[in-house]
Amino acid sequence: MIGLIAWGFITPNGVHAAVANNIWSTKFVRYYFGMLSDFPQLITPPKTHLHANQLIIKHALSKGDYDLAITLITPILDDSNSSLMENYAEVLYFKGDFIGAINVWERLAQESSLRHAVLYFQEIKRNDLVLSAYQSLYQINPEKYTSPLAIEYRKQQKPLEDATFLFRSVQNFPDSDQQSTWLRLIGDFYRDSAEWDEAESYYYKALKKNPDDWVIWQSLGEMYYAHNSDLEKAIDCSKKIIEITPERGRGYYLIGYYLQRSNAVTEALHWFKIAAEKEPNNKNYQVSYTNTLRDTNQLTEAIELYEVLILQYPEDSELLYEVSWAYWLNNEIEVSKQSIEKAIQINPGKVYYYLRAGDLYEKTGNIVKAKEIYETALTIDPANIQASQKLNQINNP
Repeated sequence: MIGLIAWGFITPNGVHAAVANNIWSTKFVRYYFGMLSDFPQLITPPKTHLHANQLIIKHALSKGDYDLAITLITPILDDSNSSLMENYAEVLYFKGDFIGAINVWERLAQESSLRHAVLYFQEIKRNDLVLSAYQSLYQINPEKYTSPLAIEYRKQQKPLEDATFLFRSVQNFPDSDQQSTWLRLIGDFYRDSAEWDEAESYYYKALKKNPDDWVIWQSLGEMYYAHNSDLEKAIDCSKKIIEITPERGRGYYLIGYYLQRSNAVTEALHWFKIAAEKEPNNKNYQVSYTNTLRDTNQLTEAIELYEVLILQYPEDSELLYEVSWAYWLNNEIEVSKQSIEKAIQINPGKVYYYLRAGDLYEKTGNIVKAKEIYETALTIDPANIQASQKLNQINNP
């Protein structure tokens, strides 16, 4: 106390400033936590209060008053004050300056904030911002984020020339456990551009690093089939996947897929069945097996399985689309129509749903309804040839 009094004599305003600061801080705390309904002095704190601005900024952020927050933050921006810069990034983000926020988070090495931003950008379908956020994550930790960035580049159909960071990482991190993944991704880029020899070369480089990575074997098999429909090599790659992961259905499913694509539907059924048995909770495997039962005219069993799947996934429009054809083939006409109509109701943007619905109504003689459905299809996709042809046939019998 004696020291405080002495300080008051030496600095006459010292005691007054301390008291004013304490009064303002006490009121701020009570106002912040809702114990004080009004605080007119909120934005006019004592000039001697060193932390008032940051407290007001914190309050503004909590209330969503980003205009006030940015007004207070801008004059005192300081790259060395990480807490202040984090608040600044948050304000930019919520005000819609996403690139500004991404840049600040990159400078602060805020991986968590950037990863959360990626999820939001994906949700709002801003692929440009997803890419920017991943690029910043790569700058923070290139070894960790090379693969996610490369995957995003492929997803957005960027050429390998734009993804030179993959080659840099292969060179700069020779001991990384991600080496085989990076080499496989380079192969994927080459496959995307139909540079088959380069793709095959990089897949084998990846396998040399990690021969037990089933994803590489899958990519290699897909390349063989895409290049010249080499069924034998594609199946051999899939069998390697079975050797590596015998408990999983992936290798069995891929063999079924290649056989089906090669019109060996009865043989495909065998492999799809094993895949479905290996992973009974994998919807894709179950649906592929059930579709193939239908396509091999085993309608009773197919419909039973479809109905089980629909109980599990009642809002799956693709499943309803598939079962509608099974019902039709089984001469259950009304249920067939109900299924395709529900598919359209759930997902009204799929033109091929309308084509099936129109076809079903044509087959049952309801030409007026079929015409209406084809016209709707053309409003969604005016350039759709099938819908145009169907409508032309109706209009010019």
